Amino acid sequence: MSFIKFLKNKKDGDKKSKKEIKKSETKKIEKKNSGAGKTNGKLTVSERQKTGYAPVVYRTIKFPHITEKSADLASLNKYVFRVFSGANKIEVAKSIAELYGVKVKSVNMINIHRKKRFVRRREGYKSGYKKAIVTLKQGYKIEMLSH
Repeated sequence: MSFIKFLKNKKDGDKKSKKEIKKSETKKIEKKNSGAGKTNGKLTVSERQKTGYAPVVYRTIKFPHITEKSADLASLNKYVFRVFSGANKIEVAKSIAELYGVKVKSVNMINIHRKKRFVRRREGYKSGYKKAIVTLKQGYKIEMLSH
């Protein structure tokens, strides 16, 4: 009988030690995660690189779309940009404000579809793209450079 009691006590002791080990491990993990890579709730540059996310500016705007028509729109305080296909109006407005230091009044989006073209009896497509026409508040201006 004493041998059976010994085994039961040993099993109970093992269970307690496993629980204690788990608690100590979770405390260590909490200490590691408490402030690693964060500054006021925002991810630092190294954390962004680890997660694979670029800032919103670099995920929305490709380059200014410079044509005669867009040059005429610049006199009306409207500027045209090519943007990535997944970008929306809110992201474009935030990124323009951050990149150029201006206040955005409104953003209009245009999706230019791909067009069918024929070259030497072969069918191909001219790639489509997405444009954003950004209207700035009065008194703000963007100096446009050719891309």
